[in-house]
Amino acid sequence: MNLSTSATAPTAKVIILIKTAKASEVVPPKFPKQQFSRLKRKDEICADMNKRLMNITTFLLAICFLNCTHPETSVLSSSEPNFHQAETQPDFTAKVIRIVDGDTLEVMYGELPVMIRLAHIDCPEIRSSQPFGKKAKQTLSDLCFGQNIEVEYTGDKDRNGRYICVIYNQNGLNLNKEMMKRGMAWHYKKYSTDKEYERLEEEARQSKIGLWADPDPTPPWQWRK
Repeated sequence: MNLSTSATAPTAKVIILIKTAKASEVVPPKFPKQQFSRLKRKDEICADMNKRLMNITTFLLAICFLNCTHPETSVLSSSEPNFHQAETQPDFTAKVIRIVDGDTLEVMYGELPVMIRLAHIDCPEIRSSQPFGKKAKQTLSDLCFGQNIEVEYTGDKDRNGRYICVIYNQNGLNLNKEMMKRGMAWHYKKYSTDKEYERLEEEARQSKIGLWADPDPTPPWQWRK
């Protein structure tokens, strides 16, 4: 009897331990309340981000739809100025904000800076210190810097992306022609067949005005070579 009792007792203990171990495996882990709060906060952040992404996607789709159906009012349209071929009336008014040289200036058209190249003329180069280059720049500056000028766009741009234009200062003076009259430019015959500019160059040459005081000035298109 003593042998039988001592043999069965350990077995019962083993069975109880095994059952207890198996039962503990299925008990869900207990997290602190603070950790549950962090997990909940992460879920809220993810939901908020998804909502924002959905709003952005909806907005972009609406813009694309507007751009396709109403291009004239599209917010995706180019910021390039809406120039039209000039005929008898100036195309637009803009403020001169920078003088680059005798035949190039920058204007502010609305909120858009636009680089303009004066049509029909070619002035001495300032970057390579051509004679009368600085004088031509100063002359153009005196005529229009800081002013609201009227611009006639010819419909062309040069290889540098500058708009080829005829400009008028606040006194209504045609500055392309005025630069010719003051002997600050050549008639750019490679790109202009306007006889008026040819005549103005000849008059300035005969009167030895400006750069024509030099008996044999070098044209800028040759100076640039």
